[in-house]
Amino acid sequence: MEFNTGTIGRRDTENAGHEKLGDFSRPSHVTSLVEFAASVAHETNQPLAAVITNGEAGIRWLGRGLPNIEAARTSLERVVSNARRASDVIDRLRALARNADAEHFPLSVNDIIDETLLLLQRELVEHRIEVSLSLDPILPRVLGDRVQLQQVIINLVINAIQAMDAVDGRVLQIASQSAEGRVVIEVMDNGQGFAPANSLKLFNAFYSTKTEGMGMGLSICRSIVEAHNGEITASAGNKCGSTFTIRLPIHA
Repeated sequence: MEFNTGTIGRRDTENAGHEKLGDFSRPSHVTSLVEFAASVAHETNQPLAAVITNGEAGIRWLGRGLPNIEAARTSLERVVSNARRASDVIDRLRALARNADAEHFPLSVNDIIDETLLLLQRELVEHRIEVSLSLDPILPRVLGDRVQLQQVIINLVINAIQAMDAVDGRVLQIASQSAEGRVVIEVMDNGQGFAPANSLKLFNAFYSTKTEGMGMGLSICRSIVEAHNGEITASAGNKCGSTFTIRLPIHA
């Protein structure tokens, strides 16, 4: 299966996972209050920025001599979608602050990937990213929190977009399959990549290969994936690019 934007672009284990994410998310259990604040800002900034971008686009469509109502409607629908995503993130953070259990339900990873690409469609188009999907149509479900797992995919896709800023022929590949009792997700890009020796450092809080930002995204990704009893790894390409692989237990 391929999608192109073209040039426009059993219980103890589960409980242990819940506790792990709770430990990460409560300020008293985080390395510092600054790190916690950075993680909250990172989780909410993306959908709020999308709200502003799409709201401004809607205003422009309506401000034309001949208003484009359909385009404005699309922009407003994206505003609502991203505002709901920001609200969901805040709700989850509040629940975690109360030490509440994560809301784990059987989920389709493919649906989460599709939803993420829809949310990030504007960014993919603006950066002229070609998207290639290879999703197993009969992929088993995983048990997880939709908002949290979607945040992981969003972070990985945005990282890939940024990594490809300085290259031509930008291609983002996302694949899903099942192997050895796990659902495997791969997010691959042909960007600048990273030194193989740094593959583990990438997931450390405040470590970043970029000149801007606080390096919180991949640290948050790792905490979420591990709270789902999974693992996330990074590998560098031979000459360029990188691959991030997520492995999550199949829901029985």
